[in-house]
Amino acid sequence: MEFTIEILLPMPVGKGRADIIEAKAIDGKWGPRLQLTVEDDNKRTARGFFSPKATLSNMTGKLLMAIFGELRPMSPEELIGKTINVEIEHIVKDGMTYANITDIH
Repeated sequence: MEFTIEILLPMPVGKGRADIIEAKAIDGKWGPRLQLTVEDDNKRTARGFFSPKATLSNMTGKLLMAIFGELRPMSPEELIGKTINVEIEHIVKDGMTYANITDIH
């Protein structure tokens, strides 16, 4: 049996383009959320959590406007493979560095 260790690195702090590689509904700390995982050209990842309600000023609305050009209902599967412009911040927790999506442009 072949076994490969994959190195996972966080996206760097700042603005960049990234492809959505995973989108799924989760039960978050504040209720249902959309969890996105994005990846840059160097295979570095970041994650973001979005409300199930979209407005023109919240992160969910910014995501929909960036991808579809309008606010509209969608399923998480529709987001996979789409490219977005993100802003990333790092959070260090329990000695691990996590890249979080803090804005979408």
